[in-house]
Order: sequence, then structure tokens, then C-alpha cells
Amino acid sequence: MSTYFESTQLPVFAAEFDYFRIAPERRHLLLARLAQLGVNAVTLTVPWNFHQLDEQTVDFSGATNPRRNLLAVLNLCAELQLPCVLKPGPFCQNNGILNDGLPHWLAGLTAADKPLYAAAQIWFDGLTRAVRQMAWPNGPIIALSLDFGATGSSPALSRQLTEVNWPIWLRKRYPDVAALNAAYGSNYRSISEVEFPQPEPGDDSDSPQQADAQEFLRRVQQATHNRYRQMLADAGWQTPIYPLDPEQAGDLPALVEQSLPDFAGWAEPFAPDVFYNLRQPLQINVNPPDVGSAPTWAGRAPIRADGWLRRSFWAIRQQLWQHRLSATGATGDAPCVIPIPQGGIITAARDVPAKIPLETGHKPVAFRLAACGELTIAPNFKAARGRLSGPFVTEDEQGQTDFVLYLADPKLPLDGFAADYLRRLLAAQTSALSDVAANLRELATALSPRSQAAPSPKKPARTPFAIAEARRGLSNAEAALQKAAAAIGGLDAGFETILGDERQALTPAQADADYISPDLFRGAARETARRVADRCQKIAAGLEAAAAKLRAAETNPLTTDSYREQYQSAVSAAQSGGESLLEIVSEFRQAIAAGELPRLTWRVHHRVQSLASQLRRGVLRR
Repeated sequence: MSTYFESTQLPVFAAEFDYFRIAPERRHLLLARLAQLGVNAVTLTVPWNFHQLDEQTVDFSGATNPRRNLLAVLNLCAELQLPCVLKPGPFCQNNGILNDGLPHWLAGLTAADKPLYAAAQIWFDGLTRAVRQMAWPNGPIIALSLDFGATGSSPALSRQLTEVNWPIWLRKRYPDVAALNAAYGSNYRSISEVEFPQPEPGDDSDSPQQADAQEFLRRVQQATHNRYRQMLADAGWQTPIYPLDPEQAGDLPALVEQSLPDFAGWAEPFAPDVFYNLRQPLQINVNPPDVGSAPTWAGRAPIRADGWLRRSFWAIRQQLWQHRLSATGATGDAPCVIPIPQGGIITAARDVPAKIPLETGHKPVAFRLAACGELTIAPNFKAARGRLSGPFVTEDEQGQTDFVLYLADPKLPLDGFAADYLRRLLAAQTSALSDVAANLRELATALSPRSQAAPSPKKPARTPFAIAEARRGLSNAEAALQKAAAAIGGLDAGFETILGDERQALTPAQADADYISPDLFRGAARETARRVADRCQKIAAGLEAAAAKLRAAETNPLTTDSYREQYQSAVSAAQSGGESLLEIVSEFRQAIAAGELPRLTWRVHHRVQSLASQLRRGVLRR
């Protein structure tokens, strides 16, 4: 089967997108920032211990925590045309993740230990069922990358390896203890007495026993790699799986890890047939306590958690663009120019004066594309004497600059890189509008009183005591039903074990249906719930209309005027919707403070406020 790498130009630059650290309302903004950085793919680490809640339950849909919604992240990447590399573990080394990504009940195991094999098989099966339909060419997942932990590092070796596997391997290597003693110059009475050698600090001796230990670890590592790769292949994955099988290595690009904060000063030339994984592009502050072992992550990253760009952003992008897009110039502090039909795109590693030679008779119009996506005339750029001159300023009182675009005739449709770039920025805004609208519809449904059956004949009024007793009875009945369901599930599992199927499937976590519901409101407050639900429906309708208009324009030729019109349409819808949402937030705060609403209504307040933030960050990019 063909792979994505056969259909694209190498090298591929993939930046890590740690969705599990990022509040959902910031995903659209930060993915757009990575696209602006110049990468053409993203890497998604999938922490095992974050998604598997216990030994039976797994969450990839955000049922228990919106940050666990891997499916939404993959769909967003597909909308932005950003291919994904999935890193399913079993470990997550060097990612600052608690317990290196292993669930707490598996702590201390290495990738070669049998208990981890069995648990990882169940984990891989659950992940595969959830996302395999999104593999290339039907979806954005172009490859998998496995992390096997520190199998070859002596401090990380488990007792299973050193006390069980090591003697077994020695018995296969030597016919008897006499042959082993002859090789080692030792006098062991049995092979079981041979301890795995633990090198002392500064000890670089190369004894026969040390050589055997290194060969043992090499073979264990190779067998481990093969076994985990085979697990995924048996589950149905046909995408490349890194580290590559030696038989595939010649047909696919090598995977190279590179720390992005150090990338701006990277002097090594790019290899033409390599797949680069650029690590730590996004600073996260504060790092969620359920994921990160430290309170911050990637403190020197070129993109801050709020989407603001550090100075290193432009230096890194200049290197990436020069290599990917056949850019000209950029010697020393000179700006970088990407040639496009009828003009060019100017960027630079820092604030510099730009002097771009022009074809005879050309007097192009220069535009400044702000980091937020706004495209305006660049008044400081002038065409005279065969040159386009002006200052490239990364940041000023008007905001941050993405790049300067100049065109001989702005009325002509854009093509190639410029059109793709601008369409991706619009796609991120469109997706944010649609996502907020869908969440508002869901919230409105949750707040709406449940549909009632036809009115029944009037019955005698019930006393508060009777109502309370009825509610208590219903609660007890529900608890009994849950216990019965669990017992039935245990019985099913028992039958499967008896019949020989010991592999247990992970159960997807179910959303808490009562997280937000009309039951939060009592008496006159129910009218508030109805009113909020109606307003959410109206706001959602406006956002959906704006998103539909943007999607309808996706197939039309893109000019600077049409881009500016579409951008402003998205911004206007987000501003209007955001203002309405903040009005609801204000009403909630005053009503809760006055005691007119129960304190549990803070749940609704926080949900509405996060959706307003998503519009501001995802569409306005501020």
C-alpha cells in the first residue's frame, strides 16, 4: 500500500501539538500558529495514563475531560489540512509527562516485560478502534511513532529482564556452564548464578560478560520493537510505524528529533529525505497537574500559550521557509522572499529594512498580514526605481506581523502557497465558529426542560415529604440497576475467560449527563434556564450562518479583497456572538451573587465563558 510520504515533497517538518496540555478553546488558535510557523504536519503524543482512566475505561471523546477529546483534535487537523503523526506510547519519554506516560498500576515495568505487553495490546486495540478510520488517505494520520522506554539503559532494567530473561538467553548462547566459564574465565557452578553486569560509573571495560550483556539488550530491544509493531499491524494499521522495520528503512524517510527552541541557531543542513519531529514549539503555563510533572512546559518555545509570538518564531520560520519554498535572499540579516505569481512574500528573522528588486515597469501593492490574520495595506512599503522598499517590523503598537505580501495586480486570484496559506487561516476561523455553535446547541438542549407527555388527569397535590421520598426511591433504584449492570458485565467477562478469550476490551467512558441540566434550576430560576437556552440557540444560528458563508466561498477564487471580506465576516460574527455570551456571563454573575440562582449554576457560567474565550482566541486570535 502506498504511503503519504510518496505523495508529498520531502522533508516533512512536524511540530508537536500537546493537545492534552491545552484548553480546548485554544486549540484553533495554536494549530493556526503552528501552520504560520511553517510546519507541514503535527505530532500528537497520546499519553496512555491520561486517556485510560482505570484498567477497564478509556476516553478519547472528551466524555470525562474536554482535553481528552482526541477525536476532535484529529478532525480539526483534517480541516486545517495538517497531516498527523500519532505517538501512542507505550511510553512518553522526555515529554514531561507523569510516570513517562504509563498508567500508575503499570509503574516500574519496562517495554519488554510480559505484563506490559498484555496491557499495551489492550491499549493499542482501544486506540485503534477509536481512530483507525482517520488514517491516511481517509484521514490525517500519516504515521505512527512508538516509544519503547529506556529498554537499553541499565538503571531502567526490570527484574524480569535481569533475573528471568537474562539466564534464559545465556542458556541458549552457551551449551553448558563449562562453555560459559571458558568464555568468561570464571568458575560458576550453574548459569543461574551469572548476574546481569551493572557497570559502575566510569567503568568502560569490555569484558566478555559486558559484551554479552550489550548483545542481550540489543536483541531484547529489537524483539520488543518488532512485537509492538506487530501489535499495531495486527490491529489493522497500514501506515508506517516508527522506528521502522529494517526492511522498510530504505523506502521511507528517517525520523529525526529536533528541539525547536534550539532550532533558530541550527547550523546543520537539512537532509532531503528526512522526516523532522520538531519538539516543544508551544509554551504551556500552567502545565495541567493531571499530565505534567512540572508546572510549566517548554519555557523557551517560540509560541506562547496565549498565542503570542516570541522573537525566535520569525528566525525559525525563515529557516523552514527557505528550505521548503525555494526562498531567495536571507543572507545574514537580509529578509527572505518567497516568489509567488505576480509578486512575493517577505519575512525576516528580525526587524530589518527590506529592498526587493522588481521587474521593469512593476509597481506592486504591498499588504501587511497581521498575526491575527487581518490583511491591510502596508503604507511604509513603496515601489520606486525598480525596488520595493520598506521596514519589515515583527511587532509594533498595531500588533505582530505575519508577513508582507506584494502583488502586481491585487485583483487577480491568488494561487499556490499564498492562497493555501490564507485559506488555512480562514479554515481555522470557520472551524472555531462551527465548534462554538455546536457547543451552544448542546448547551441549549441541556438547559431546555425535557419534553413532557400529554397532561394527565389532575391528581391530589403531593407533599414535599412525598416528593422527597419518591426522589430517594428513584435514586436507590438507579443505583441498584447500575450494580446489576456491573454484575452482568462481570458475568460476561467471566464467560469470555472460560471460553479462552482473555483479552478484555476497554470500555469508552460515558459523559456525565447531569453535568449541566435543567435540574440545576428550581422554581422561578427555571425561566432563566429557558431564556439562556433560547439565547444560545440564537447565537448558534448566527455563528452557523457565518461559517456556512465561509465554507461556500472556499471553492471560489481567492483575491486579497475576497480574503479581507471573509476574514471580516468571521470576525464580525465572533465579536457579535462573543458580546452576547459575555452578557449572559454578566447576568449569571449578578444573579448568583444576589442568591437568585443556585451556586451550581457556576457550571453553566464557566461553560459560556469558555465558549466566549474560544471565539476570541480562535477567530479574533487575540
